[in-house]
Formats: sequence, structure tokens, C-alpha cells
Amino acid sequence: MERGALAGGSAAAEVAGPAPTAALAEEERESCAGLWELPVERCERRPECGRCGRPQKVCLCPFLPVHPLKVSTCLYIIQHPAEESRVLRTVPLLVACLPPDKCKVLIGRRFSEDRYPELAAVCRNPSTLILYPGAEATNLEEIALMPSSPSVMIIIDGTWSQAKDIFYKNSLFRLPKQVQLKTNISSQYVIRTQPTNTCLSTLECAAVALTIMEKNKSIQEQCCFTLDFQG
Repeated sequence: MERGALAGGSAAAEVAGPAPTAALAEEERESCAGLWELPVERCERRPECGRCGRPQKVCLCPFLPVHPLKVSTCLYIIQHPAEESRVLRTVPLLVACLPPDKCKVLIGRRFSEDRYPELAAVCRNPSTLILYPGAEATNLEEIALMPSSPSVMIIIDGTWSQAKDIFYKNSLFRLPKQVQLKTNISSQYVIRTQPTNTCLSTLECAAVALTIMEKNKSIQEQCCFTLDFQG
């Protein structure tokens, strides 16, 4: 009898349970009906300056060199796709500082010889350098002391993990001579988190490298001057 009572009670609960649940669901649908009709506001990105890449309200062009800097070294910036959409990226500032034929930006994760024949030719050139720190890297200062300094340098733009992925998963980038910066300069790029204060932004790396290659200290000053007005 006790089992029958338990069974009967359980069955009653199963039969009666759905009714209030369905009613509650219907009531919730009716109360939320008006929400579905509300207009959806699109999140529009603030207008950006076509030169420096910053929002127009905080344009940094007044602090950039009036004319492109005269350099003999050509930079190839290999940019991870995630960097392209970052508001605080520094590559547009670098591009604005140099002549168009001296700073070329390629965006992607994988670079094959078939799809990028020009880049492949650059990588196979024995005088090309790639700026990537490591045990096998030579200090750039030592290379610059040679009678004929290389005229092409590849720099990877991305976070440490992104740069590592690009460097090791593209065989082309292990063809050029690997170099690194031997510097204890603290980054001026304080509005974006760096692993340590000695980790430099792409703009700073390029500016320091060009200063060494071109033997011209003013290059670093002119390229990085804009970082004093970030914010």
C-alpha cells in the first residue's frame, strides 16, 4: 500500500507538473515579447586617421616626421592578422615614418614560396636579416660593424606566442640570418601590456634596428617621438 501511495503520488506529480511550467514559460514569453522588437544598435568603430591608424580624435600625425625618413634599409613587416584590428598597433606609425618602398607590410600566418614569390626571394638573399631573438641569433650591432651592411630586414609583428608561431611554422623565415637587439632600453609603449619593461613594441624594435643599421641616432628619436603622446 505504501508503494501504491508513493507511486500514485509520483504519478500525480508528473501529470500536474507540466501545467504550471508551461504556463510560466508562456508568461515569460509574453513579458519578453517587447524586447524582440527593440532596435539593435550596431557597434561602430570610431573613424580612424588614414595615416597613423589612430582614432581621429587622438590623431598622432602632428607628432610624426613631416617627410619620410631617408633610409637605405628596407623593412618587411610580417604582421599577424590579429594585430591588424588592434587600435593600439604601432605598425601604421612605422609605415608613416618611412618611404613606401622602404616599409612593406604582409599580413598572414602562413607564407609559402608559391603565394609569396617576392618574399621568398628576399628570404633567400644571403644579405637579408630577420629580427628574432634566440640562442642562434647574432647581435645586430656586430652585423652593423661589417663593411657592407645588409639592406633588408624582416620583423614579425605580433604577441610573443604569435611571433613564435609564425617564425617556426614558416620555413622561409629560417633562411635569413637571425639577429637580435642587445639593448636595455625600457619601452615607451606603456598603454599596451608587455611581458617586461624591456620588451619593445614593433615600432621601437624597427626604430632601434634602423638606428643601428643606418648609423643614425636621430631615426629612433623621430620614429618613437609619437609614443610620448599616446593615450
